[in-house]
Amino acid sequence: MQTDPNLPDQILASHPTEIERRLEQSEAPQAVQITEPQSAVKETIKEKDESEILAEVMRKHELISEQFKSMTDKATGVVFPSTLGPGYYLTGVGVRKRAIVNVYAVGMYTAPDVKDALIVMSGRERERALQVLRSAAKAVPTTFLLDYVLKTTADVIATTLGDAVENRMEAYPDASEGEILAATEMFKQILFESVENSGGVATKGTTIRFDCDLNDGVRISLDGQEVGTVPSRLLSKALCDIYLDDKTFSQQLRDCCLQTWCAP
Repeated sequence: MQTDPNLPDQILASHPTEIERRLEQSEAPQAVQITEPQSAVKETIKEKDESEILAEVMRKHELISEQFKSMTDKATGVVFPSTLGPGYYLTGVGVRKRAIVNVYAVGMYTAPDVKDALIVMSGRERERALQVLRSAAKAVPTTFLLDYVLKTTADVIATTLGDAVENRMEAYPDASEGEILAATEMFKQILFESVENSGGVATKGTTIRFDCDLNDGVRISLDGQEVGTVPSRLLSKALCDIYLDDKTFSQQLRDCCLQTWCAP
């Protein structure tokens, strides 16, 4: 039997749909093979970008860290490191007293912006410099690290700090009674429960850390472990104020900041 030499053309002419279907099937695996390498390449690029960004952050951190030094609170002998990590640099140290007894040493860590705002000022402009310090600390993420030297109960810690921030918040014109009450109660509860669950008292070497941020509120840590967050801008401002306003918990902290960074 002779094969019709025109048969392939006839098939193509009479079955275009079938041929297209076969072509589509033959192309489908190719599409999958192309997609997978592209995805892998994108993931590799993403990982590389992230590692480069992290490396750049650490390079900048190392450069900035050279401008800051560790400090020792003279009243308690507590030494504070120059940095707590990128974005947190030691700006000043001081002591919180109860009458004449030292309760805890406090170190304030801020972004370099606070230091930059102070170095252009003269220490002879004390009142103006204190205003700048207070405003600058509220404008950037600021951390207060408390290092206890006196045995203090959970109730005293929660009540003393809670009442102090509540008094500050009540003076803010944009603060509502409900917001003040909610922030104060949550703050006191976190402090009391965290210390109570850790033996009921802060002893020599116990640390409490307040990370204050106008966007996120206040993150609280006890002995290096995060124990809770109060999402309140008011509380963030109030914590800065109890250490930096005219009724400060630590005059030594304010003095240290000005003496360290302001021009003579």
